[in-house]
Amino acid sequence: MSNNALFTAGRILMSAVFLVGGMRKWLSYVATLETFRSLGIPVPDIVLPATIVLELGGAAALIVGWRTMWVAGVLGLFCIATAMLAHRFWAVDPAQFGNQLSHFLKNVAMAGGFLIVALSSVRMQSKDRS
Repeated sequence: MSNNALFTAGRILMSAVFLVGGMRKWLSYVATLETFRSLGIPVPDIVLPATIVLELGGAAALIVGWRTMWVAGVLGLFCIATAMLAHRFWAVDPAQFGNQLSHFLKNVAMAGGFLIVALSSVRMQSKDRS
């Protein structure tokens, strides 16, 4: 399997969490809006639709390889913001600590993966130009 095929497969696999997450938020809009409010996310009426568009649009762009460096950068920042806003393991009761820590670390790891995707896309573009 070529490097390009592996890179494409990796992008598709990384997009799955955003496709599922965006669809779940869209299909359970009212419940998700209440969750955003309970987390204290500012202007949830604006942030929720923006999040859905970012997740679904970012996943689609990642799958087709459109502006991969930029999309990976935005999704990486989104992962960090999500970790900090939604998975505050340091501020939950002990029964939720492990679950929130796992989600926090998953988001941090995904952000790291997106840094690698961004860097790899730059390197692949420069190879294609040579």
